Amino acid sequence: MVVLKPKEVEAGLKRKGFIIDSKKKGHRHYVLWVNGKKEGATSLSHNSPEISDDLLSWMAGEIGLTAIQFVEFVKCTLVIEEYLRIRQSELESSLRILPRG
Repeated sequence: MVVLKPKEVEAGLKRKGFIIDSKKKGHRHYVLWVNGKKEGATSLSHNSPEISDDLLSWMAGEIGLTAIQFVEFVKCTLVIEEYLRIRQSELESSLRILPRG
């Protein structure tokens, strides 16, 4: 897996429109609002020099991506429109009602 520094992740999230939630204390909490709706949120520790694979996977899951997609998202090869499409697709598939047998 790719090793990312917290500053890289922070810059990538900010480029995508995530803002720091100043109400939360401790770690930096980033939130993405689209049309007044919260579309994603994750936290970032400011104490580590690098972000481990486990933490990258956890952060990715928090915003509804795989670890690979999260790295692409932070490095800007996955654009915000594609991210929102992935989120919408995940929501639709989780809301599908199975027919009764």
